[in-house]
Amino acid sequence: MHPLISFISSTSLQVFSLFSDKKHANQAYRQILPSLKLIITQQGRSSKKAEDLLKALSNLAPYGARRGNFKRRYVNKLNGWRELPDDPHRLPYGVWH
Repeated sequence: MHPLISFISSTSLQVFSLFSDKKHANQAYRQILPSLKLIITQQGRSSKKAEDLLKALSNLAPYGARRGNFKRRYVNKLNGWRELPDDPHRLPYGVWH
């Protein structure tokens, strides 16, 4: 295969993966957030289920600085989860896709 075709093919797959990951992350976020709010209301922020859901949300954020920013802003702060918007499109770029 010609190197240019290989590069274009590889780049296309990376772009598709980026958008596919964002779509998947947004869908999962919309499913997890209501459960997280319910669990925290019923069992508290420090419950195992709440911690697991917060970890699942933070794993949806892209690797690197944005994931670190997401954790600092919404997971590590005791009341950070309250700042999570219902729509993932309202999350700042620096913490989300």
